[in-house]
Amino acid sequence: MMRFAGALLSLLTLLMAAQPVGASASRRVHVAVCEWPPFSTRNTESGGIVLALMREALATQGYVLDADVLPWKRAIDVAEHDTSVIGFGPTYDVDLLDGFFQTAAIASSPIGFAELKDKPIAWRDFSDLAPYRIGVTLGYRYTNDFDAALKKLDADVAPSDELSLRKLVAGRVDAVVIDYNAMLYLLDHDPVLRASKETIVFNPHILATKDISFTFRDTAEGHLVASALMEGLKHVDLSILRRVATPRTGENDLRDQH
Repeated sequence: MMRFAGALLSLLTLLMAAQPVGASASRRVHVAVCEWPPFSTRNTESGGIVLALMREALATQGYVLDADVLPWKRAIDVAEHDTSVIGFGPTYDVDLLDGFFQTAAIASSPIGFAELKDKPIAWRDFSDLAPYRIGVTLGYRYTNDFDAALKKLDADVAPSDELSLRKLVAGRVDAVVIDYNAMLYLLDHDPVLRASKETIVFNPHILATKDISFTFRDTAEGHLVASALMEGLKHVDLSILRRVATPRTGENDLRDQH
């Protein structure tokens, strides 16, 4: 009888372990989130478009997302050194850290150059950028080709996109490398930039349209949560992504799409 009871207990344990995540009590996962509006931010109740989508998707699989929203470089450093943090993001589809992997695309957005409407830059090849002072953000990676070319350009590094755009308004840089949707958000929400929003446009020759992913620790748990996220995205309303604007080809002043 004791052997039967022990066998039954083992069987029940296996069956419980085999249940889908959503069938069990909610599991909490801890991530470091990059302050990158409109995709992720501490300045809105939803936490930003991508973060809100991730919360909802993981909830369908029985997870509760605990997110610390931090400056970009700080979020990456925390994820690298704090093993309680299972991942960080959102990020473009670039290699950022050893020991981590990225999910498939959650969203996508174009990156290129913010410029002054009355002082547009003309470029087709990276060599055409040599006469200009280019604003970039500390810790960001853009495209492999541009990041390599940047070493030969006159780059001005700022701690945030906001400060880079403020330098553009002040004439301290000629252009700023930025995500198009991030630029739109900042022009609408930053009190300093809002006053100058009519003077800033997006150069029609974009660098790339980049997939936006989330990066997880390359462990069994990391892969489990990443799989739950991607499965959960199949069960949530993706209409929130319609807020992500796409520039129209060949037009310079694109802000009327917002």
